[in-house]
Amino acid sequence: MKQLYKLVFATCLLLPYAVAWGQPGSQPRFAFVASDTSVNITLRRVTNFNPSVSLADTAMAFAIDSLRTDGTATIVTVYETDADSTVGLWQIGTGGNRTLWLNSQRVSYEDFAITYRRSTEHGVVIHTMRYQYPAIDSNYSGHDTLYIGREGDTFGDKNLCTFLYFSGQISSAYQRQLESAIAVRYGALLHGPYVNSRFDTLWNPLADDSLYSFGVCGIGRDDSLSLSQPRSVIRNGILTLEAATPLSDLDYIMLGCDSNAIDLSDEVVAVDTVSYLAVTRHWKLRPHAYGHASSVRLAVGLPLPAEAIRLMLTSSNGTSILTPDTANAFTLTINNGEDYYIALLVNPSALPSGAKGTKGHSSEGETASTDTDTFTHSSNHTFSVSPNPTSGHYTLRVNQPNDDIINIRVVDANGRIVEQHSTAEPLSQYTYNGHFSADGIYYVTVTSNGRQQTIKLIVVR
Repeated sequence: MKQLYKLVFATCLLLPYAVAWGQPGSQPRFAFVASDTSVNITLRRVTNFNPSVSLADTAMAFAIDSLRTDGTATIVTVYETDADSTVGLWQIGTGGNRTLWLNSQRVSYEDFAITYRRSTEHGVVIHTMRYQYPAIDSNYSGHDTLYIGREGDTFGDKNLCTFLYFSGQISSAYQRQLESAIAVRYGALLHGPYVNSRFDTLWNPLADDSLYSFGVCGIGRDDSLSLSQPRSVIRNGILTLEAATPLSDLDYIMLGCDSNAIDLSDEVVAVDTVSYLAVTRHWKLRPHAYGHASSVRLAVGLPLPAEAIRLMLTSSNGTSILTPDTANAFTLTINNGEDYYIALLVNPSALPSGAKGTKGHSSEGETASTDTDTFTHSSNHTFSVSPNPTSGHYTLRVNQPNDDIINIRVVDANGRIVEQHSTAEPLSQYTYNGHFSADGIYYVTVTSNGRQQTIKLIVVR
């Protein structure tokens, strides 16, 4: 708690939002949103193109005088952390400091709302809690002081994005809408459906979008939620999503990625007689534009020449290869409600000497690291599926330097497992013949020798 004595005191700004929050009485009585126009605030970093305020060495103090007579409130805190601990919220009363939560886990009050953070997650965290001033404090005067900051000697960047204080309780429906808008703005991961102000589902990591929810971002405009987010990126990702034309109210476009690392795979795609290799990570893009098409730009954040990269875009209308417009940016028109699957293709022969690419490994609840390294492509460990596209039958071949059990999993575009198979004994070479009875997009994943690779397989009868 020593760090609490180093304070940056934030003026209690009652920031009236330009548009109502979407339900009567749901405007926050107190709203702190990190802004580049804030006075005496030093901006440490930008997440999803929105500013945040450093908590690495300080705490922020908020003096609240708008509690209801029963002392209840709802507090929404949005913070960013890159280290394993410890961000907390404290309440200062006549009896001393009371810890409300640490690392988005409850400490001293049982009745609080769902929070969307797993213990292994870093990144932007949205924490919503129901709060009540302690009834045992007989000196309570209707004023409250809350501090948010780090505890003890924990390390790493920790940043405050937004702090919202509502008198009384907000409905669970509005809470979900509010958290969804915040998640789109700051690139936070939710472990439940993302919805708009009409409560339409934009993205569902628990169902159809589960395979592509290891990193999620979005752009959108939702006047009822005071959201205007024309540019976005998955945290620590390499694809930036941007609106090419102004967004209309209730326009949302969501982007998610799978768990694969940003390395070159063994999947070869021929483009005008030139051989490209697909990056193992794949993305899913979905627009919600209520009947009209949207124009967006995808920029690849890798220092590669334009002739070295292509995008392979697959939808219900088939597969197309996109060439960058300028530098590493691609402009595409997408139709409302259609799912688009994106593969990044790299021409190794066009890479400049010493070219770098983002490389990393993802586990559940985390996105890949941003450490830079050369693309990896192991010639003595190969995994191929042919033919691709196929009319139904396919052959999978695995070659690896050391004998090991080979695990095969096939899922459809909705993340449903279609087939699973493991070899009975460790092998260095293996051939597997499979068959699909339905058209569509499938993902074949092979795990062996500590490696996991995924190839997208298109079935067209």
